[in-house]
Amino acid sequence: MPPKMVAGLGRVVIETALFDPYFNENWHMQLSERVALCYVVDRAKPDISIEIGTFLGGSLRPIAAASCQVYTFDIDDRTLPGFSNVSFIAGNSTETLPPIIDQINASEEREINFILIDGDH
Repeated sequence: MPPKMVAGLGRVVIETALFDPYFNENWHMQLSERVALCYVVDRAKPDISIEIGTFLGGSLRPIAAASCQVYTFDIDDRTLPGFSNVSFIAGNSTETLPPIIDQINASEEREINFILIDGDH
């Protein structure tokens, strides 16, 4: 087997060992980025998280699992099933994010503990 194939097989084994199959879908991040993201949200256990750039929901899965509430923003309507604690907000985040921040800031009981900016829209 060529070395490149063995290296690829090793990556599959590592990903399988590190991530529950549910968390191993639709990622568009490098393995090291995924590990770091999962570690940070697991340690932070955010009350409210914000994600800018939903796409297929790869990074949304661990963020939603660790957070009480998530607001995810994408230029397109990216509503995905199975996320009961996630609010999907479509549109340009420069316009849609500020009212959500104002709403959260108006609440004295809630706070944003984690933000992932993975988009420019």
